[in-house]
Amino acid sequence: AFVAKGKLMRLPVAGGPPQTLCDMPVAMPLAWSERGYLLTTDSKTKRLVLISDSGGDGKLLGQLDAGRHEIAHVRPQFLPGGNRFLYFAMSSRPEESAIYADLIDRSSGKQSRKLFLASRTAVVFASVPEQRLFRSSKDYLLTGRDRTLIAQKFDPGKLQVQEAPMPVLNQAYWGANDAGVGVSASRTGVIAITPLARADQEFAFFTRDGRTLDLTTPPGSCYSPAFPPDRTHHPLPRRRPDPQH
Repeated sequence: AFVAKGKLMRLPVAGGPPQTLCDMPVAMPLAWSERGYLLTTDSKTKRLVLISDSGGDGKLLGQLDAGRHEIAHVRPQFLPGGNRFLYFAMSSRPEESAIYADLIDRSSGKQSRKLFLASRTAVVFASVPEQRLFRSSKDYLLTGRDRTLIAQKFDPGKLQVQEAPMPVLNQAYWGANDAGVGVSASRTGVIAITPLARADQEFAFFTRDGRTLDLTTPPGSCYSPAFPPDRTHHPLPRRRPDPQH
């Protein structure tokens, strides 16, 4: 899926013409569920919006919490099963920003969210195949700290982080006090990483056991790579990260 000329489009991997799903004046981070819907942020209300992957008008989900000074719900991502999802509730007071979990309710748009992690930045859910390096657990949350990519064991059923955080990689782009994320995780065990800003940038692809994959991407200033549900292709939004982050 991609945004072009104010429209959210869907392009078949096997080939063929793109399909228009709905209007989308501004491209926002997008999650795609295997259950047949997409979740993103509405650029006007800053609330989450649910969209069928067959097209049609979206349905707004939840409300911004004025008591926590929330200004946007961003960076949605689906957990295994495609019904429960995580998102980052950004507050004008960074100490009140947090990661929430919620369930899809396509009929009402009602909110049943649960705060489970206070965080000044967004996180990335990574499901690791058992044969990879992290054999003791297959589910992790990735985040950034002091320009280092950090992984922490995560139980998506109980919505609990477990054990101490583990450093994974240095010099990974991760925005401070915002939703800027330079990492995307595929369920095949591959992660795509945007390094800190340079004059020219190129995506680097690694398996979680540290092997570099020989994959080429267009040159230029890019960030926030994202794997779709087919786990093989990736859109490359083009934007130069803030070098101060």
